[in-house]
Amino acid sequence: MKQKQLKILSVEDDNIIGEMIIIMLNNMGHEAVSAENGVEALEIYNEELEAGKPFDLVISDLGMAGMDGITLSKELKKINPNIPFILLTGFSAIVRQEDMENLDYILNKPVVMDELNKTISEIMNGKS
Repeated sequence: MKQKQLKILSVEDDNIIGEMIIIMLNNMGHEAVSAENGVEALEIYNEELEAGKPFDLVISDLGMAGMDGITLSKELKKINPNIPFILLTGFSAIVRQEDMENLDYILNKPVVMDELNKTISEIMNGKS
């Protein structure tokens, strides 16, 4: 069963990893928009929301300068409590329990396309 095309904001400060995630999302049939950090992601998210073209899902790296992924999730959930948020990290053990309330899913890096696709499907079908 093919899932519907989603508009996804991908936030990653490592250009190579960011490009790979965008390629994976595009290959899955989604419209992927990239941001290099949490501050830029928040700006893009708000611009698209105001333009009437909101995102369906946000995927973000944990460790970024300026605004990390957990802070970004908190800020986005203030704007839209229902926006699904996937956190990518190589350090899932350091995510505190109190930070989990704003995260719908944590995926370990390196991200594998099949796992990312399955996670997106589960979250969008309400099975997270």
